[in-house]
Amino acid sequence: MVDISDLIGVKYKLHGRDKNGMDCYGFVLEVEKRMGKIMPDFDYSTLNDDFFSSKSTKEIDCSHAVLVDDFIEGALVLMHGTGDIKNHIGVYIGDGYIAHCDFRGVHLDKTETLKYRIAGVYLWQK
Repeated sequence: MVDISDLIGVKYKLHGRDKNGMDCYGFVLEVEKRMGKIMPDFDYSTLNDDFFSSKSTKEIDCSHAVLVDDFIEGALVLMHGTGDIKNHIGVYIGDGYIAHCDFRGVHLDKTETLKYRIAGVYLWQK
């Protein structure tokens, strides 16, 4: 897994895309970029059940996201946010931890702690 220690503690900022502040997807974009994978940015209305389907949407090409049955380092973890809405995302970094950015900023949580929120685990293929 790539080193993300410099991102831990970065404050939350809606639509943030750098170390001055990030949101969950800004964090994921940075981690995937460090892994050599270029993911498209998106309109927040697209982060829902269909975001990581094998189909393309008009807002974003999702055809490179593949659902996996297990946690693999670097896998994207789609989570329930408020209620049953799947609108939060993080990255599995190994050893039972998911890195993500929420109102507390960028931090780590044990997969076990977040298991009730996890909606899907995906690999970005491109």
